[in-house]
Amino acid sequence: MYALLGAQQCDVKKILCFASEAEAQQFKRFVLTHNIESGTGGQGAYYIDENEMIILCDTVPNFSATTLNTELVQEMLQDVLSERTAEKPSAEVDLAMGRRRGAITFLIGELPQRQKPTTGDRFRMFTLEHIRGEITVLEGRVISDPGDGTLKVISVCDEYNGGPIVTIKADRVMKIRNY
Repeated sequence: MYALLGAQQCDVKKILCFASEAEAQQFKRFVLTHNIESGTGGQGAYYIDENEMIILCDTVPNFSATTLNTELVQEMLQDVLSERTAEKPSAEVDLAMGRRRGAITFLIGELPQRQKPTTGDRFRMFTLEHIRGEITVLEGRVISDPGDGTLKVISVCDEYNGGPIVTIKADRVMKIRNY
């Protein structure tokens, strides 16, 4: 069975045809990870809506794309590695892309764990699930860690003009590089 997945490649909508559902799922997870963790929201990269469905089919449709832009995917991987390690990427992850039975193959190894931010670190929220009444700071700097599973932070927008310090849950953010 082949698997179809809608994606945008640098603002151009494409229907990608993968050699298997597992490969389509793995590509979707990778793209969603990149879109959230890199802070780009899919600009200059592949973009897939989290609600995009994978559709199975028996043949490769003639309207589908059957190759990935390997240079673009490698750049996306470097972005994720750079953010997860909070430095210029030194970690390596296996990445294999190609074609089988006329469709896309995609296999990526395990990504390194996200780094936990500590006082003074820059951070980015990696889960955009909003809880009613909770203050959301997508990106900023950690002011202090009270040690109770929360962090006192300031938004990147407020960092230089003395904006408010707010409390967020520590398990929803990751350390990123200082820019």
